[in-house]
Amino acid sequence: MPSLPIPPGANGAPPAQPSTSLSDLDVRSLKALYDSRRPGAPGSPLAANIQFTLEGFITRVHALLQDDRALIERLIRFAQAHDLLKKNAERAQKLAQDGNLALETYQKQVKLLEEKNSNMGIKNTALQDELRALHDTVERATAEKHQLEAFAAEQAETCRQLGEANDALSARALTLAAEAASAPEAIRKQLDDCKSQLDKTKKELEDAQDEIEAMRSAEQGQRIALLDELNTMQTENGQLRAQLRAAKGGR
Repeated sequence: MPSLPIPPGANGAPPAQPSTSLSDLDVRSLKALYDSRRPGAPGSPLAANIQFTLEGFITRVHALLQDDRALIERLIRFAQAHDLLKKNAERAQKLAQDGNLALETYQKQVKLLEEKNSNMGIKNTALQDELRALHDTVERATAEKHQLEAFAAEQAETCRQLGEANDALSARALTLAAEAASAPEAIRKQLDDCKSQLDKTKKELEDAQDEIEAMRSAEQGQRIALLDELNTMQTENGQLRAQLRAAKGGR
């Protein structure tokens, strides 16, 4: 028995078309199915002249059902593809926003680090200037120390000479004291003068020794203070350099 020709797209096989989008394939399939100029299409002159049979009608209905099923599957795939594209677009937009936010945060951090680096450089320069000034102070203190040592040596020599003079005067005083019992009044007076001179010399010797001791104590205290200040400055300078290296490494 003759039957109606099966239109393109029946049995789920779409007509041979170039690679296009899903919507283009669906529209072209519908056009190909209902094109009145195509032989066998509904409403075409050839279809009107073909004798109607039940088998042909059933075959035609099956073909239409298969075409509808294929069209529905294509529409579902199109909707799924559309949803996927929409999700991808939203995801891409969110990623772009997150990227812009991360870039702004990174730029702010870079700017903050640059400001910190600049401040550390200024502070380091100030500390280096202060360290140089402290070195100059230490050099001046060292020079003053040498002067004090020279003066102390002179005072020590003076004390030695005064000690020798004191010993000599003591010996003479003893001699005069031994002679005093038999000496006339004039000799006694001379002895008293020698004792007065001896007491004066002892007083000068004690004053000189006290002055030397005070100078040594002052020199030692000044030296300790300068060393403590120098150690503190070196520690601060080392910490600042470590912070500067850490800031440069973080960039």
